[in-house]
Amino acid sequence: MSTVFVLQNQFKHLLNKQKEWVSGRETRSLYCTQHKDEAINQMFEVSSKDYTQRVKLLSCELSEKRLPIVLAEDLPNLEDFETQLEIEVDTPIESTNVEENKPESSPLIP
Repeated sequence: MSTVFVLQNQFKHLLNKQKEWVSGRETRSLYCTQHKDEAINQMFEVSSKDYTQRVKLLSCELSEKRLPIVLAEDLPNLEDFETQLEIEVDTPIESTNVEENKPESSPLIP
């Protein structure tokens, strides 16, 4: 069996090929590479875009189908994962009311 590297953040979410953090249950979509230096470069790139991420490398074996085998203890709890997504989706974006922020018009001086 070969070894590959995948990226994991502090919430145990795994990076997929679209550079999104996912639960890791769908191993086909996970970002993985056989080269540690490529994984470190990707880790640096992801950390540079969001400095709050604490990313680490996970070393995983490959299955017969050449997909990474992520151990159960390395996967996030699904309830926690869904809650985190709900927080991100349900967080309202503060909108500004154009009418409220409209400057008062100055009277015309003849």
